[in-house]
Amino acid sequence: MRKLIAEVARDAGYEVEVAETADAAMLALQARRFSLVLADWNLPGMSGLELCRTIRQRDHAPVVVIVSARATQADRALARAAGASGFLAKPFGPDALLDVFRSVREPSAG
Repeated sequence: MRKLIAEVARDAGYEVEVAETADAAMLALQARRFSLVLADWNLPGMSGLELCRTIRQRDHAPVVVIVSARATQADRALARAAGASGFLAKPFGPDALLDVFRSVREPSAG
């Protein structure tokens, strides 16, 4: 799934770095600045929600989108409470992925 997401994002013009674990993601975040992090709810090492909370405490924190097969309103509320700017329910296609990227990176009109 990581490889497919990365391929779709790269094909759309996004610069992508893939991390297999929460620890690897934190190391990448220490090494450089990102504008968006896509984190699975279930990650090795810590949950995507815990990773989101940790990221949101940083200076210049990137936008975080949580990806999960758990897609109830309660799950979405938990993601928002953890600081996520977006939520992507599995399964999803390339258009939904790119739509959520655009929605969290572009200011809404109005």
